[in-house]
Amino acid sequence: MKPLAQTLEQIGRNEITYELSDGKRVTLNVHEARGATEEEIRAAYGIDEPTEPMPVIQGGRVVGTVPASFHPMGFEPRSAMYDVRPGDFIEKDGAWIAANALGLGDLLAVPGFIPVEGSPA
Repeated sequence: MKPLAQTLEQIGRNEITYELSDGKRVTLNVHEARGATEEEIRAAYGIDEPTEPMPVIQGGRVVGTVPASFHPMGFEPRSAMYDVRPGDFIEKDGAWIAANALGLGDLLAVPGFIPVEGSPA
């Protein structure tokens, strides 16, 4: 869970928006959120934790899956040959769209990535 930059309106209302591990965003009172874990926030506001793996699509084809908790900027690659860059993965309609510039080694460097049988990845 990571806090996002506050707008002037949010500062005036004592609100802060957090992005949860699955990309969902929740806006909370600053005092209520202080010190709370993601699990506590999910429980308090009835936000379900996703459990099903999410598909990874590249070039219009499903090339694999990643865990539901995947966040495109929140992981350490399994290979020193791949550096995580903004825009490598974009969430759309319950799937992660992988940039066409990512190669097989890049995708396999993502912890939890499981290639679909028969795909080039």
